[in-house]
Parts: sequence; structure tokens; C-alpha cells
Amino acid sequence: MLTPADTRTTAIDGMFASCEHNAMTETSPTPISEISELRKELGLTLEEFGARVGLKSKGQVSEIERAGTCSPEVALAIEALSERRLNAAALNPIIAAARRGIAA
Repeated sequence: MLTPADTRTTAIDGMFASCEHNAMTETSPTPISEISELRKELGLTLEEFGARVGLKSKGQVSEIERAGTCSPEVALAIEALSERRLNAAALNPIIAAARRGIAA
């Protein structure tokens, strides 16, 4: 038989699981193509864009454009370069988690 404490624990576990699922399945507010569009809008080559956001090769930029994810530092640099039109939280799960924590 469940005690009231067991019931609360089960309910809390369920809420955490639901929140975790929602965080993992949220659609990205920054479509991947927007990174490429930003680079082209700024008139930058892959190499030039990479240099502006702290990457060393055009291959790294190409991978970010395809995958839509990157390190926290690069995500923040892209957000700044886009004048906050692109959301760093959409590019990096660590930033997304930190921002959700701050907003909570």
C-alpha cells in the first residue's frame, strides 16, 4: 500500500519525467537554415563566419549549419553576431537548460 509520502514522490517523479521529455522534444526556435541564411545575409564565406564566431575551419561552420548545434561559446557568438535574432539556447542544450533555470 502506498503511503502519502510515496504518492508525493511518485507524483514528483512523474512531473520531472514530463518536464525532461518536453525539454528534449521541444522544436527548435532557430531552424538550422537560419544559420546559413545569417552567414549569407552578412556576406561572409564559411571561413569568415567561422573566424567571427571562434571556429577554426569552414568544415566546423558547415557542420553547425547542417546539425544546428554547437558549443556554448559558439552559440553565444552566433547569437551576438545575429544581434539576438538567433537564439543561443536553440543551438546549445547547456545554454537552454541554464536559461530555463534562470527563468524558473
